[in-house]
Amino acid sequence: MRFSALVIAAIAILSASASFAGDLDGTWTGKWGDKASAKVSVSGDKVTSYYYQGSPQKIGSTKASKTGVSFGSGYTVKVTLTGKNTAHASYRSDRGSAEAELVRK
Repeated sequence: MRFSALVIAAIAILSASASFAGDLDGTWTGKWGDKASAKVSVSGDKVTSYYYQGSPQKIGSTKASKTGVSFGSGYTVKVTLTGKNTAHASYRSDRGSAEAELVRK
């Protein structure tokens, strides 16, 4: 009985984790440091496009987690859902870092 409860709990946690990234589906826009434009499109657990200052950027690998999605190629961007249509993004690379508040369009 106890084992069954643990299995059910584990399945529920995994299902919630997998579906969280899906909550980010859509196109998100904002500005890095209130200056440079950013646009991130997410479908399921994948980032499908990323634009910086209107120019497409290489996405590299995408990793979905229970708290959001991260991606990058020579840099790392983490996007975390903060509300139904709002998200926080952080950018890190050897050239610096930046923060952005994103809204779903």
